[in-house]
Amino acid sequence: MKALASVAGIALALLLAAGCSKAPREAVALAPAKMNPTGQKTTDAGGAVTFWGKGVLQSVVHIEKGPVTITLRCRGNTVDNEAPIVMVEIEARVVGKLVIDSTETKDFSLATNALNTGTTMLRLTFPNAKQGATPAQARAVRVEMVTVS
Repeated sequence: MKALASVAGIALALLLAAGCSKAPREAVALAPAKMNPTGQKTTDAGGAVTFWGKGVLQSVVHIEKGPVTITLRCRGNTVDNEAPIVMVEIEARVVGKLVIDSTETKDFSLATNALNTGTTMLRLTFPNAKQGATPAQARAVRVEMVTVS
């Protein structure tokens, strides 16, 4: 009788587990200085990267098929009425752009969908830099953190 109760208990546990939802995805925070930055940039001790010329941040990340949110904690300088733009690419395709229209640091998020589960390159490109007479007059973007969730 004990064996039957034990088997019934295991069966009930498996049945309940099958009905549970998937565990929520964990957000992955990436320090920009660790994202292989290239281009005209400076990097500070805290891991932030400031692009004052065209530049790229890229890192291999694991994503799951379905909704993905990419968030940049950053700020930018608008020059000639044009804010800095960051193009966002995953799975070798451009999934959107972020217009960094704030001189104060804040979060800029892009919601998209991953087509596959697995590792892929997250690539962030800053294509519209403009040199200025001083750094304060340049169209530049400072990225302090990148989060994928």
